[in-house]
Amino acid sequence: MAYKTGQEMRIYNHLLSLLLSLSFLLAGCRVQKASKLIEEKLYIIEQKVRHDSTLNFNEIEPAILFLEQTTGIRSESNGDYIGRYQPTLNDYKKWKNWFELNRDRLYWDSQEQKVRVRDKR
Repeated sequence: MAYKTGQEMRIYNHLLSLLLSLSFLLAGCRVQKASKLIEEKLYIIEQKVRHDSTLNFNEIEPAILFLEQTTGIRSESNGDYIGRYQPTLNDYKKWKNWFELNRDRLYWDSQEQKVRVRDKR
């Protein structure tokens, strides 16, 4: 192993710092993307529960499916054609509560293209 000069060590340390900073930045972006996606879906459900007339009807079912798959909490809507578009206030509260409890464990898995939850430590 060759000894490094003072200047080589400074360059090495700067590169190492830069790489660590980039990895933290990328991790932060993945966490932010996951949270933003869930917040968007929760907003759609909140609009539906409040009977917001500006809501795009085609966004409701994908939001329900996304939240069910991500949280593992099934909607109380009965699953028939009309029922899938009728999330309840209780659905919204359960999903919102789950999000608040798990926010720090969420991240975006770019390979799977989905929100994932880190295991509890």
